[in-house]
Amino acid sequence: MTYFRALLLMLLVPFLLMPAAQAADWEGVFEGTIGKAQVIVELNAGEEKSDFKGGYREGSRYSYLPKPRDINLILDEETDSLRFTETLRPHRMFADEEDKKITGRWQIIVQGEKASGTWTSTKGDKTFPIDLIRTALLEKDDMPPDDNLLSASYDALWLESISFSDAGTAKTFGAVEVRLLKDSAFGTTYPMIGNFPDGNQKARINTMLLKKHMMAVVSNRNCFNGVSVDWSDSETELVLNFDITYATPSLLSYSESGSVFCGGAHPNNYVSPQSFDLNVPSQMGGGIVDDLSPAGFGRLLKLANKTERIAFERFALGKWRDAAARDTEMGADCSTGWIEESADGEKNFRLSFTAKGLAVTRTDYPHVASVCLFTDFNPTIIPWAELKPWVRPDQRLLTLD
Repeated sequence: MTYFRALLLMLLVPFLLMPAAQAADWEGVFEGTIGKAQVIVELNAGEEKSDFKGGYREGSRYSYLPKPRDINLILDEETDSLRFTETLRPHRMFADEEDKKITGRWQIIVQGEKASGTWTSTKGDKTFPIDLIRTALLEKDDMPPDDNLLSASYDALWLESISFSDAGTAKTFGAVEVRLLKDSAFGTTYPMIGNFPDGNQKARINTMLLKKHMMAVVSNRNCFNGVSVDWSDSETELVLNFDITYATPSLLSYSESGSVFCGGAHPNNYVSPQSFDLNVPSQMGGGIVDDLSPAGFGRLLKLANKTERIAFERFALGKWRDAAARDTEMGADCSTGWIEESADGEKNFRLSFTAKGLAVTRTDYPHVASVCLFTDFNPTIIPWAELKPWVRPDQRLLTLD
């Protein structure tokens, strides 16, 4: 098993569900060539669909490397050979007519570890040989029970063709440097550690971050494959920005914001502050409960029980409301979010670090009020000195020189 496929175990959330029936002998994940072009192929018996006249079976797909767009293979006939019709139809029930156009036909024979045959153009005037070899799947015992092993293995194989290169942007915090890397599929940049006091620990931190970024690239790919092929770039919006706010040898915080549109009524506009304990290394918090859990920011603050968590939540959101009240233009409209008062706390806000203190960001706004995500008081910064009553006796919060 290659490094990247091993790295993706337990991380990929596959796009389709495996059928309950026993797998056909020809099912599997393959790599090889169509003519001289490198491809990866998922042969999957799939399930019955009905939005084409007469119905069809969908599940197989392939991709020219390293392109992110899948081409779907619809099984027409299964005899001694397999006959497929290929279309660019995305993975959704309703597609535009452009998506349903036939772009080619396959006839292949699968024999053990190899598959071979012919690709033919729709007019029949062009043919290319198909030459494939079966690849090892991810370890099934290490996959969640609802995962589709074929789809997850296909995604992992595609990801091996993707590289990350230095984007030429870096930010330095004392002895710690945070650089941005660009993925070769979408040109999206992601934060990674550059200079760091401990080389071995730096490698462990970057392995953790790379796992997270790989998941994002696969998610972007599934989004891209879920929309019509004739949509413009503006209709398939994918805009991500990372603001690196804090870094020490033990802590890292950055804020991810963006707008993602994979079809539907409106884009998903969001802000997602994220923090990491670099000593472990692992992410700290990340949700309404996780942020205030003992394994989240409870590593540093007094959040060992429900009473302490609710008390800190009221303190933090009180600071947020005070800052919102001072904003005469937006404050009133953004003073409450999607989740109303709860006796048990657990409002939807996120914590992160900045050079000046702890940042409190409200994230519980509906799409129609997403403008509230981007205001002068969101996030609200609680100065380091005001956090002293909440710091655990065995911890200290590091400030920058």
